[in-house]
Amino acid sequence: MCHQDQKLTEEIGRHRQGAFVPDKGIAFVGGSYVLFDDEMVVRENLNLTGSVQQSDDLSTVRCLCGSILGRSQHLSREERLSFRLAKYALRPTRPNLEPLKIPLSAFVVADMLELRQVHAAHRFIIRDEEEDNARILIWLFNPLIKVSYTSATHYTLPAGSNLWAAKVFYAVVRPGSSMSLSQKSIVEKHPSFAQSESLCYPIAVCRSLAALLRESNEIYPPARRSMIGLDVGWLQRV
Repeated sequence: MCHQDQKLTEEIGRHRQGAFVPDKGIAFVGGSYVLFDDEMVVRENLNLTGSVQQSDDLSTVRCLCGSILGRSQHLSREERLSFRLAKYALRPTRPNLEPLKIPLSAFVVADMLELRQVHAAHRFIIRDEEEDNARILIWLFNPLIKVSYTSATHYTLPAGSNLWAAKVFYAVVRPGSSMSLSQKSIVEKHPSFAQSESLCYPIAVCRSLAALLRESNEIYPPARRSMIGLDVGWLQRV
């Protein structure tokens, strides 16, 4: 925890030295992910041969179709795995249950809000999981605003709506540019991102997020589409 006056509960303290994982038959729900015990996951439906991130010993978990679903981690001293799967890759099913319609952006905002609460972070570097390159810079300016709009041209957003969103300033990083490969280059062009948090998503999610931001930016009048070297946009919440 960031603040020394926060007291750890006995449960958190018990997990402090190792991975924080649920007991058998229990799932932990995070901002945009769910932690599962090994016994709750059908491995035959997954590809567990993904690469390992040396920093946290997490392996990529993919669907049989190749889509990235989340991460897995070997538990110390135990021959089992824990799974951290993205909420946007899951869909609860049961008889007579209508599929939940939650926009992709809501999960990304949930991740940012979680880091904002724990680390007091407001600036984020969105990276792709495949190559760990920077894709989008986001400054979470206002986490909750009401947006009412109509748009003559629309692709990823509805033609018009009244919705809750998070207002952001952002910059889409061009693939292959120096900023996509170097943290130093990012700070040189955008000094305010010297203190920032990184969030990693599959490249398909990064591209969808960039498309959403660009379209939200075009809803603003031309004179109000950029500020302090960043574009202005918003990400829908629920």
